[in-house]
Amino acid sequence: KDFCYKFDSILLHSLCLVKILEEKQFDSNCFLFTVDFESLCTNIPVEHEIELMKELVFEYKNEISNADFIIDLLEIVLENSLIRFQEEYFQQIFGIIMGTNVAPILANLHLAKLQKFLKEISKNDPKMTWPILFKRFIDDGFGVTKGSKQDVEYWIQKFNNLVQSIKIDKFKYGSKVNFMDLVIFKGNRFRVKGLFDLKVFQKEGNLYTYI
Repeated sequence: KDFCYKFDSILLHSLCLVKILEEKQFDSNCFLFTVDFESLCTNIPVEHEIELMKELVFEYKNEISNADFIIDLLEIVLENSLIRFQEEYFQQIFGIIMGTNVAPILANLHLAKLQKFLKEISKNDPKMTWPILFKRFIDDGFGVTKGSKQDVEYWIQKFNNLVQSIKIDKFKYGSKVNFMDLVIFKGNRFRVKGLFDLKVFQKEGNLYTYI
């Protein structure tokens, strides 16, 4: 889990994003966008995940004394995904099994590595407009860009080309977006100070039946 702190694009909770947006000013010609990855965990190829984690673990091997042991344990977990249904056992043969404790962490790190790779590609792609800000909470992403909607669609297309089974299947673009438990928009504060306006996002079906 400590590896998540190595990537500044990973959000651990919405408060992290609030702190950023309360301090960072943006130009008036910026737009907001959000993306959502389709069934992320179950679409991550296990072999590809293990290879990426090997790269990551050995990149920081000086900080980790038991890097080989971590990879061995990870292979056991990912290659022996068993499910029980009606007293019968099944083995999941593709993707990371939902419910295992490492699934959210691995999904976060997997996309962080892909994002880092895409950013390197963008340096040689004049058509790609890299977001001014991009933050992600597992499979939900939030960004600020000076690009057009078509520019964001092109960025998504290139992201979707990295791994065949991992796709962004939904996105929103404009002056107002919902992300996690936040509504982020260009309001009065944005026009005066360049700071995005924030309020709590409430789902229409929320009945507040906590007790």
